[in-house]
Amino acid sequence: MPRRLLVLFSTACLVALVVWLTLELSGGGLDRNDKIASVVSMYAAIGALGLSAVALWRQAIATGERSPETAAPGPGRLDELTRRLADAVRAQWKGELGVHGVTARRALPVAWTTVGGHGLDGGGDEIGEVFARVDSRRLVVLGPPGAGKSVLCWRLALDLLDAGGPVPVVLSARSWNPRTQDLGGWVAAELAAHPVFAIDGEPAAAALMRAGRILPVVDGFDELSRDLRADAVARLNEMYDGGLVLTSRRGEYAEAVTASAPIADAAVIALDRLSVADIAAHLPGRGWARVLADEAVAAALARPLMVALAETVHAGGRDPAGLLDAAAGASGAVEARRRVENLLLDAFIPAAYAGHRDPRWSAGEVRRWFAGLAVKMGRTDTADMRWWRLATVIPQWVHGLAVAGTVIASGLLVAGVGAWAGRWTEAGVHVWFWSMTTLSLAAGICTGVVTALGQGLAPVPARPRIRLGGHLWRLPDFRRENLLSWRPYLWIGTWVATGAVGGIVGLASGGEQSMIGAGVFGGLLLGVAVWAIACLVHSLNVPVDPGEAASPVALLRVDRGAVLGQGLLAGLCGAVVIGPVVWLEFDVFYGFAVVDAGLLLVLTLVALPCVVVAWALVFSAWGPWRVAHTWAALRGDLPWRAMAFFTDAHERGVLRQTGGVYQFRHARLQERLAENYR
Repeated sequence: MPRRLLVLFSTACLVALVVWLTLELSGGGLDRNDKIASVVSMYAAIGALGLSAVALWRQAIATGERSPETAAPGPGRLDELTRRLADAVRAQWKGELGVHGVTARRALPVAWTTVGGHGLDGGGDEIGEVFARVDSRRLVVLGPPGAGKSVLCWRLALDLLDAGGPVPVVLSARSWNPRTQDLGGWVAAELAAHPVFAIDGEPAAAALMRAGRILPVVDGFDELSRDLRADAVARLNEMYDGGLVLTSRRGEYAEAVTASAPIADAAVIALDRLSVADIAAHLPGRGWARVLADEAVAAALARPLMVALAETVHAGGRDPAGLLDAAAGASGAVEARRRVENLLLDAFIPAAYAGHRDPRWSAGEVRRWFAGLAVKMGRTDTADMRWWRLATVIPQWVHGLAVAGTVIASGLLVAGVGAWAGRWTEAGVHVWFWSMTTLSLAAGICTGVVTALGQGLAPVPARPRIRLGGHLWRLPDFRRENLLSWRPYLWIGTWVATGAVGGIVGLASGGEQSMIGAGVFGGLLLGVAVWAIACLVHSLNVPVDPGEAASPVALLRVDRGAVLGQGLLAGLCGAVVIGPVVWLEFDVFYGFAVVDAGLLLVLTLVALPCVVVAWALVFSAWGPWRVAHTWAALRGDLPWRAMAFFTDAHERGVLRQTGGVYQFRHARLQERLAENYR
């Protein structure tokens, strides 16, 4: 603790020194040589104090004074985190069941039979009671596509929350790589970015796992790639002995346990097909008795997904006789069932968008938009509709052009305002304007080209965690890692070249020969300083796991808030560094202008929004999303109000929400939309 106080005290002294020198220098009380000496002393003090602070902080870490981010919370804090996580999980799955119309009165009577000798046959709302009879607290749920495995997990999660005990956390198996993570590590990593763990981070999530306060519910085991399934089963058997719920298609699970071994001590149940009586009870109305008498139609509707689609498609008493027509021309039972399913899948979106709400989007537009998304998702083998990934499927030159245009326009704006607001000599205004123009063009072209090559897109949304204890001591490692890349050298070289061009312009305007050297020095200083500021601010990012955010809209707001705050921070830090250099080069050294506090304030106010926009386009997920969304909307691939469109689709039951991402209601719907894309 004393070392941390020493670092904070040193930082406060540094800030006070900078403020005092700025006031003294802007007041004109010092002559030219004194000003130069003061500036050099100020930068030396900044460097010395900065290095001392980092060294002290690293020593504190090395001697065991752990930062808050690495310290595991105590028992009282774990109790609070458990309660908050339980409340968040309950709210999520209650809302999702409500969206899909699964209530106590309207729920289909899904039944299951035991695979093996555990005697767990049951159905309906008995899943919580059945799980309580499993001594090992390990349950495998098998069933075909659309059989209701995911919904059963949601209902089980709510039952377990009502009963107390470990918090059931439903996670998509698709994000697990069992070759690099055991189950506990994967669950902790997935939970680390949940808003509940915003302060305590992954150590707290890992502590909850070790304490047995979390029950992992691994949904969609069959969605793991084929070569990973046996490894996943082996990981579960070798490195995890706690409670577990796992869902899978029957064939994929059987193949995995044959190649490895059955999950130790796990009870296995298989979901049954719906009976004709159950279907008829859920689909009352004209014509259903005759339709369900057809064996092929009854077989197609024997899964809860198809019953739910049929209910939506034939709402309002629409005659279901078209299902008989679809089955009539089939050459066999399998083809007949497939035709009936395809008819319901094709009719679902038009029915979901039929006039019971404000028709902001036509069914034809919706179908085309979703079909295009389904094709793109199929190409990347994903079921997650991640808004930030849209930036990776548009032409990269579009994003590069947006970045280049923003940087160039921002630089020209600052150059023009500075030339207008400052008190310049005739030569000085030329040096200023053409130096800034050269810098704008060079920086814009470089950043645009780098971005167009795919080097500038943020992989996931992030939130800021402005805590020096968790990040300041890592900054030297972050810098050293970046020194192995070509990007800092390109960036610093651009500033040095621009400074040289500014010196040449000054020389051509009747200035001194030393202007070229001064320009190179200023460019080098600014290039290094701006790169260091970018590294520092960017290192404060903490990636947000999309599976653990409250909603896709909330995830977008988190990233947008992060980039606005970080852009402002970067701009203010840049002003602290760039302002004295501008004053030194254009006022103290060569007398091109009277660079007072008023001019620096005007330039800062103009530059800040420009820095925020440029930062958003280069360092965030939200900026590229805005560019990609605008491009897609101009091409007619998405509506202009895309997030409102996705939220509305979720409310209509077309999409389902898993944390911070949307998914199609079922993989069969996604596959069918992709098949029909034109």
